[in-house]
Amino acid sequence: MFAVTARNHLHVGTLRMKNGIFSAAALVLVTLSVAAQAQAPVIPSGQARPQRAPAPPQMPQPQWVAEMTPQHLKYLDEILSFWEFRSSKVQQYECQFNRWEYDSVFGPPQDHKTLAVGELKYENPDKGSFQLTKLDEYRAPQQPGGQPTYQPVPGDFLEHWVCDGKSIFEYNAPKKQLIERQLPPEQQGKAIKHGPLPFMFGANKAEINARYWLRVTTPPGNETQYWLEAWPKYLEDSQNFHHVEIVIDQAEFLPLAIQVFDRNWNPYAQPPVHTRTAYEFKDRKTFAQGDFALNVQQLNLFRRSFYEPTLPSGWQKVVEKPEIATAPGQQQFGMQQQRGGAQNVPIGRAPRNNQANTIPR
Repeated sequence: MFAVTARNHLHVGTLRMKNGIFSAAALVLVTLSVAAQAQAPVIPSGQARPQRAPAPPQMPQPQWVAEMTPQHLKYLDEILSFWEFRSSKVQQYECQFNRWEYDSVFGPPQDHKTLAVGELKYENPDKGSFQLTKLDEYRAPQQPGGQPTYQPVPGDFLEHWVCDGKSIFEYNAPKKQLIERQLPPEQQGKAIKHGPLPFMFGANKAEINARYWLRVTTPPGNETQYWLEAWPKYLEDSQNFHHVEIVIDQAEFLPLAIQVFDRNWNPYAQPPVHTRTAYEFKDRKTFAQGDFALNVQQLNLFRRSFYEPTLPSGWQKVVEKPEIATAPGQQQFGMQQQRGGAQNVPIGRAPRNNQANTIPR
């Protein structure tokens, strides 16, 4: 079970790296850091300084941030550094996934509302494909005290989107529309990494630290995974989620599971709001730049996933220009924001050992 579990003490140790890879990565990061600290340009006397853009609205700092020890911060930095180094080597990625959606406002209070199976593909830096192959929906027990059932959702087109780096294409089966959301130039090449799951593709330590407060929450005794929590620093990110939990597999050093807590998540509300979306990634395949395992035929077949999708018969093509297109990332990975009207949980109060916040396995 992927449970939301407290870690009362943090064991500080050296990450188990092979062949000195971590040392090499640290050296590269230090070199880049030093190079970035170049002297700022001198502004001639009498010349007006350029106006700075106003800082984006920030969220209150969680209580636990001030309680983190230097040892905890060092351990967290080591994890982020190697995660960044490892993910930077991934050129192509594909996996199968399970997704559980919990909606305690418009669905059952404890059980998951839907269970989906799908396929995820990514090519560095800006191409991605997300497609559900199966979707089961909750059906309430027919008798008091009975067990719920899950019925398959019929249809040839379940949730499916494709990003080719310049546009995001979405199949909208209920409306029989293929929607192309064109990305503005400044977002092209970044839409995937800056989506609601920014931890899935191309982990950048500096960007992650700039956007989120993080801490390590690995359960005691777990020697094969690293668990992280990320809480938004800025109001813009908090509109997408309350916080995120990431489980990193020690062997591959890539996300094994991610749990996204809805922005209205609040276990202290009456009734409690446990709305969230959980992902488990399996059968992962990664290829690095120049990998001999990727021959030309395999590479062309892989890249077909990112071509402009074919318009199904009887469907309508809808093109949204950048000025009216939905902000990239708002609906990626099939995430739908729930609006239950509940207030957000008090900052820093993330209850642990809560069986309502688990991913079934």
